[in-house]
Amino acid sequence: REAEKSEMLWCEATQVKEKFGGLRFYYDGGDEFISGMVTLAESMSYHICEVCGDRGKQTEQKWATTRCEKHKETRKWHTADG
Repeated sequence: REAEKSEMLWCEATQVKEKFGGLRFYYDGGDEFISGMVTLAESMSYHICEVCGDRGKQTEQKWATTRCEKHKETRKWHTADG
């Protein structure tokens, strides 16, 4: 069992996509811990502004996005101020 713990766990991200205002991670390898971390990151992405990283919430304009109050009307992903 000790030999298993000392071996490096292999995990490779194959894709990261935005879908319905949140992130989707696709990967090969990993274990239950990695799966839990991916689930946590996907869940958190629905509460983080995709423009600046501040606390945000889902909005539905033309597309589902996750934005903070400052960027809720911003149409572009990148802005000059954030």
